[in-house]
Amino acid sequence: MATHSPFLINSDDTSEIRLVDTQGDKLGTRVMEKMSQHDASGDDAFASVRAVIGAGFADSLFANKRNILVEGTADETYLKGFSESFEETRYPSLDEEKTAVIDSMGASKMGKYAKIFEAEGYEYVCLFDSDTAGEDHSDNLKTDYGVDEEHIHLLHDSIPALADYKAEIEDLISTDLYLNAVAATHEEIDQSEVDELEIPDQNQLTNEVNREFGPKMHGINKREVARTIADWAREDDSRIDDETEENYATLIAHLIQKIGGSVDTDEFGTEDGQVGVSDLAENGS
Repeated sequence: MATHSPFLINSDDTSEIRLVDTQGDKLGTRVMEKMSQHDASGDDAFASVRAVIGAGFADSLFANKRNILVEGTADETYLKGFSESFEETRYPSLDEEKTAVIDSMGASKMGKYAKIFEAEGYEYVCLFDSDTAGEDHSDNLKTDYGVDEEHIHLLHDSIPALADYKAEIEDLISTDLYLNAVAATHEEIDQSEVDELEIPDQNQLTNEVNREFGPKMHGINKREVARTIADWAREDDSRIDDETEENYATLIAHLIQKIGGSVDTDEFGTEDGQVGVSDLAENGS
Protein backbone atom coordinates (compact mmCIF):
# COMPACT_ATOMS: atom_id res chain seq x y z
CA MET A 1 0.00 0.00 0.00
CA ALA A 2 1.31 3.46 -0.90
CA THR A 3 0.22 6.33 1.34
CA HIS A 4 1.07 9.79 2.63
CA SER A 5 -0.99 9.17 5.76
CA PRO A 6 0.83 8.32 9.01
CA PHE A 7 -2.35 6.69 10.33
CA LEU A 8 -1.89 3.73 7.99
CA ILE A 9 1.66 3.00 9.19
CA ASN A 10 2.17 0.27 11.77
CA SER A 11 3.98 2.03 14.62
CA ASP A 12 4.88 -1.33 16.19
CA ASP A 13 6.94 -2.40 13.18
CA THR A 14 8.40 0.52 11.25
CA SER A 15 10.87 -1.87 9.61
CA GLU A 16 8.14 -2.56 7.03
CA ILE A 17 8.28 1.03 5.77
CA ARG A 18 9.55 1.56 2.22
CA LEU A 19 10.28 4.91 0.61
CA VAL A 20 9.12 5.45 -2.97
CA ASP A 21 11.19 7.93 -4.94
CA THR A 22 10.01 9.20 -8.33
CA GLN A 23 13.11 9.59 -10.49
CA GLY A 24 11.57 11.78 -13.16
CA ASP A 25 10.59 11.33 -16.80
CA LYS A 26 11.88 8.11 -18.38
CA LEU A 27 13.73 7.12 -15.19
CA GLY A 28 10.86 5.38 -13.46
CA THR A 29 10.34 4.90 -9.72
CA ARG A 30 12.73 3.53 -7.14
CA VAL A 31 11.55 1.69 -4.02
CA MET A 32 14.05 1.98 -1.16
CA GLU A 33 14.08 -0.69 1.52
CA LYS A 34 16.75 0.91 3.70
CA MET A 35 16.63 4.46 5.03
CA SER A 36 20.29 4.92 4.12
CA GLN A 37 19.37 4.79 0.43
CA HIS A 38 17.55 8.11 0.73
CA ASP A 39 19.36 11.43 0.62
CA ALA A 40 18.16 13.17 3.78
CA SER A 41 19.31 16.52 2.45
CA GLY A 42 16.59 16.48 -0.20
CA ASP A 43 12.82 16.52 0.16
CA ASP A 44 11.30 15.53 3.49
CA ALA A 45 10.35 11.94 2.70
CA PHE A 46 10.32 11.14 6.40
CA ALA A 47 7.36 13.32 7.34
CA SER A 48 4.99 10.37 7.69
CA VAL A 49 7.58 8.30 9.55
CA ARG A 50 8.16 11.21 11.88
CA ALA A 51 4.46 11.47 12.59
CA VAL A 52 3.95 7.78 13.30
CA ILE A 53 6.72 7.62 15.91
CA GLY A 54 5.48 10.81 17.50
CA ALA A 55 8.52 12.82 16.55
CA GLY A 56 7.52 16.14 14.98
CA PHE A 57 10.95 17.51 15.79
CA ALA A 58 10.55 20.99 14.39
CA ASP A 59 7.78 21.71 16.91
CA SER A 60 8.76 19.09 19.46
CA LEU A 61 8.84 19.69 23.19
CA PHE A 62 11.69 17.21 23.64
CA ALA A 63 14.06 17.53 20.68
CA ASN A 64 16.65 20.27 20.41
CA LYS A 65 19.48 21.44 18.20
CA ARG A 66 21.75 19.08 20.14
CA ASN A 67 20.42 15.64 21.00
CA ILE A 68 21.56 12.53 22.82
CA LEU A 69 19.61 9.42 21.87
CA VAL A 70 19.62 6.69 24.52
CA GLU A 71 18.28 3.15 24.57
CA GLY A 72 15.75 3.47 27.37
CA THR A 73 14.27 5.30 30.33
CA ALA A 74 16.99 4.30 32.80
CA ASP A 75 19.73 5.72 30.55
CA GLU A 76 17.84 9.00 30.25
CA THR A 77 17.29 9.15 34.02
CA TYR A 78 20.97 8.60 34.86
CA LEU A 79 22.28 11.14 32.36
CA LYS A 80 19.83 13.85 33.39
CA GLY A 81 20.22 13.15 37.10
CA PHE A 82 24.01 13.22 37.15
CA SER A 83 24.18 16.16 34.76
CA GLU A 84 21.94 18.23 37.02
CA SER A 85 24.00 17.23 40.06
CA PHE A 86 27.19 18.38 38.29
CA GLU A 87 25.96 21.95 37.85
CA GLU A 88 28.09 24.36 39.88
CA THR A 89 30.82 21.69 40.22
CA ARG A 90 34.08 21.03 38.37
CA TYR A 91 32.38 18.29 36.36
CA PRO A 92 30.78 18.93 32.95
CA SER A 93 26.99 19.11 32.67
CA LEU A 94 24.53 19.27 29.80
CA ASP A 95 23.05 22.64 28.89
CA GLU A 96 19.33 21.91 29.31
CA GLU A 97 18.34 24.83 27.08
CA LYS A 98 20.39 23.54 24.15
CA THR A 99 20.55 19.78 24.68
CA ALA A 100 17.87 17.09 24.83
CA VAL A 101 18.30 13.55 26.16
CA ILE A 102 15.77 11.39 24.33
CA ASP A 103 14.57 7.90 25.19
CA SER A 104 14.32 6.15 21.83
CA MET A 105 12.26 3.35 23.45
CA GLY A 106 14.67 0.70 22.25
CA ALA A 107 18.05 0.57 20.55
CA SER A 108 16.46 -0.86 17.41
CA LYS A 109 14.51 2.38 16.86
CA MET A 110 17.49 4.72 16.90
CA GLY A 111 18.01 4.51 13.15
CA LYS A 112 14.63 6.09 12.40
CA TYR A 113 15.37 8.97 14.75
CA ALA A 114 18.89 9.39 13.38
CA LYS A 115 17.67 9.84 9.81
CA ILE A 116 15.15 12.44 10.96
CA PHE A 117 17.86 14.33 12.83
CA GLU A 118 19.92 14.26 9.64
CA ALA A 119 16.99 15.72 7.70
CA GLU A 120 16.50 18.45 10.32
CA GLY A 121 20.22 19.29 10.40
CA TYR A 122 20.47 18.68 14.15
CA GLU A 123 23.57 17.63 16.06
CA TYR A 124 23.08 14.22 17.65
CA VAL A 125 24.79 11.17 19.10
CA CYS A 126 23.39 7.68 19.70
CA LEU A 127 24.51 6.18 23.02
CA PHE A 128 24.61 2.38 23.30
CA ASP A 129 25.48 -0.07 26.05
CA SER A 130 28.66 -2.06 25.47
CA ASP A 131 26.76 -5.35 25.52
CA THR A 132 26.18 -7.57 22.51
CA ALA A 133 22.85 -5.93 21.65
CA GLY A 134 24.39 -2.47 21.81
CA GLU A 135 27.25 -3.46 19.53
CA ASP A 136 24.87 -5.14 17.05
CA HIS A 137 22.49 -2.18 16.90
CA SER A 138 25.32 0.32 16.54
CA ASP A 139 26.63 -1.70 13.59
CA ASN A 140 23.13 -1.70 12.08
CA LEU A 141 23.04 2.09 12.27
CA LYS A 142 26.07 2.21 10.01
CA THR A 143 25.10 -0.52 7.56
CA ASP A 144 21.31 -0.07 7.33
CA TYR A 145 20.92 3.67 7.94
CA GLY A 146 24.22 5.10 6.78
CA VAL A 147 24.92 6.80 10.12
CA ASP A 148 28.51 8.01 10.44
CA GLU A 149 30.75 6.75 13.23
CA GLU A 150 30.93 10.25 14.70
CA HIS A 151 27.26 9.98 15.67
CA ILE A 152 27.69 6.68 17.54
CA HIS A 153 29.04 6.24 21.07
CA LEU A 154 29.31 3.06 23.12
CA LEU A 155 30.01 3.12 26.84
CA HIS A 156 33.48 1.65 26.39
CA ASP A 157 34.39 4.53 24.08
CA SER A 158 34.53 6.54 27.31
CA ILE A 159 35.71 3.82 29.68
CA PRO A 160 37.56 1.12 27.70
CA ALA A 161 37.51 -1.50 30.47
CA LEU A 162 33.71 -1.73 30.14
CA ALA A 163 34.17 -3.62 26.87
CA ASP A 164 35.68 -6.56 28.76
CA TYR A 165 32.37 -7.71 30.20
CA LYS A 166 29.66 -6.28 27.93
CA ALA A 167 28.69 -3.50 30.33
CA GLU A 168 25.40 -1.64 30.65
CA ILE A 169 24.77 1.92 31.84
CA GLU A 170 24.40 0.62 35.42
CA ASP A 171 28.00 -0.61 35.36
CA LEU A 172 29.23 2.96 35.67
CA ILE A 173 27.87 2.85 39.22
CA SER A 174 29.86 1.37 42.09
CA THR A 175 28.59 -1.94 43.46
CA ASP A 176 27.86 -0.62 46.95
CA LEU A 177 25.92 2.38 45.66
CA TYR A 178 23.82 0.29 43.30
CA LEU A 179 23.01 -2.33 45.93
CA ASN A 180 22.00 0.36 48.43
CA ALA A 181 19.66 1.83 45.82
CA VAL A 182 18.18 -1.61 45.06
CA ALA A 183 17.36 -2.08 48.75
CA ALA A 184 15.96 1.44 49.08
CA THR A 185 13.76 0.96 46.01
CA HIS A 186 12.35 -2.51 46.74
CA GLU A 187 10.61 -3.12 50.05
CA GLU A 188 11.01 -6.87 49.46
CA ILE A 189 14.80 -6.54 49.86
CA ASP A 190 16.35 -5.79 53.23
CA GLN A 191 19.53 -3.73 53.50
CA SER A 192 21.20 -6.58 55.38
CA GLU A 193 20.68 -8.84 52.34
CA VAL A 194 22.56 -6.53 49.99
CA ASP A 195 25.28 -5.94 52.59
CA GLU A 196 26.04 -9.66 52.54
CA LEU A 197 25.98 -9.99 48.75
CA GLU A 198 29.33 -10.39 47.00
CA ILE A 199 29.48 -9.58 43.30
CA PRO A 200 32.56 -10.58 41.26
CA ASP A 201 34.46 -7.81 39.52
CA GLN A 202 33.71 -7.24 35.85
CA ASN A 203 30.33 -8.95 35.83
CA GLN A 204 27.21 -7.17 34.61
CA LEU A 205 25.88 -5.65 37.81
CA THR A 206 22.17 -5.95 37.03
CA ASN A 207 22.55 -9.59 35.98
CA GLU A 208 24.19 -10.47 39.28
CA VAL A 209 21.55 -8.61 41.30
CA ASN A 210 18.73 -10.27 39.37
CA ARG A 211 20.34 -13.66 39.85
CA GLU A 212 20.24 -13.12 43.61
CA PHE A 213 16.91 -11.34 44.10
CA GLY A 214 15.00 -11.88 40.86
CA PRO A 215 13.31 -15.19 41.76
CA LYS A 216 11.40 -13.73 44.71
CA MET A 217 10.27 -10.53 42.99
CA HIS A 218 10.25 -11.23 39.24
CA GLY A 219 13.33 -9.10 38.64
CA ILE A 220 14.46 -5.74 39.97
CA ASN A 221 12.90 -2.57 38.60
CA LYS A 222 15.83 -0.95 36.80
CA ARG A 223 13.90 2.22 36.01
CA GLU A 224 12.94 2.81 39.64
CA VAL A 225 16.47 2.08 40.85
CA ALA A 226 17.69 4.66 38.32
CA ARG A 227 15.23 7.21 39.72
CA THR A 228 16.44 6.51 43.25
CA ILE A 229 20.09 7.07 42.33
CA ALA A 230 19.29 10.16 40.23
CA ASP A 231 17.32 11.64 43.13
CA TRP A 232 20.22 10.99 45.50
CA ALA A 233 22.60 12.65 43.05
CA ARG A 234 20.41 15.76 42.83
CA GLU A 235 19.34 16.04 46.46
CA ASP A 236 22.01 14.36 48.60
CA ASP A 237 25.23 13.86 46.69
CA SER A 238 26.96 12.64 49.85
CA ARG A 239 25.42 9.26 48.97
CA ILE A 240 27.27 9.22 45.62
CA ASP A 241 30.88 8.00 45.67
CA ASP A 242 33.70 9.64 43.73
CA GLU A 243 34.20 6.75 41.32
CA THR A 244 30.58 6.85 40.17
CA GLU A 245 30.65 10.62 39.74
CA GLU A 246 33.87 10.47 37.74
CA ASN A 247 32.56 7.71 35.48
CA TYR A 248 29.42 9.67 34.61
CA ALA A 249 31.37 12.91 34.29
CA THR A 250 33.68 11.23 31.78
CA LEU A 251 30.75 9.86 29.77
CA ILE A 252 28.90 13.19 29.77
CA ALA A 253 32.04 15.06 28.71
CA HIS A 254 32.51 12.77 25.71
CA LEU A 255 28.84 13.09 24.72
CA ILE A 256 29.07 16.88 24.90
CA GLN A 257 32.03 16.77 22.53
CA LYS A 258 30.17 14.42 20.15
CA ILE A 259 27.31 16.93 19.74
CA GLY A 260 29.55 19.89 19.07
CA GLY A 261 29.90 21.23 22.59
CA SER A 262 33.06 22.01 24.51
CA VAL A 263 34.42 20.87 27.86
CA ASP A 264 36.57 22.99 30.17
CA THR A 265 39.56 20.67 30.38
CA ASP A 266 41.35 23.07 32.74
CA GLU A 267 38.89 21.93 35.39
CA PHE A 268 38.21 18.42 34.13
CA GLY A 269 40.60 16.46 31.96
CA THR A 270 44.22 15.64 31.32
CA GLU A 271 47.24 17.76 30.53
CA ASP A 272 46.94 17.11 26.79
CA GLY A 273 43.44 18.60 26.76
CA GLN A 274 41.63 15.29 26.33
CA VAL A 275 38.86 14.32 28.69
CA GLY A 276 40.28 11.99 31.31
CA VAL A 277 39.03 8.49 32.02
CA SER A 278 38.55 7.87 35.71
CA ASP A 279 39.68 4.89 37.72
CA LEU A 280 37.12 2.12 37.59
CA ALA A 281 34.66 1.73 40.42
CA GLU A 282 34.41 -1.36 42.59
CA ASN A 283 32.34 -3.37 40.12
CA GLY A 284 34.77 -2.68 37.28
CA SER A 285 33.18 0.58 36.16
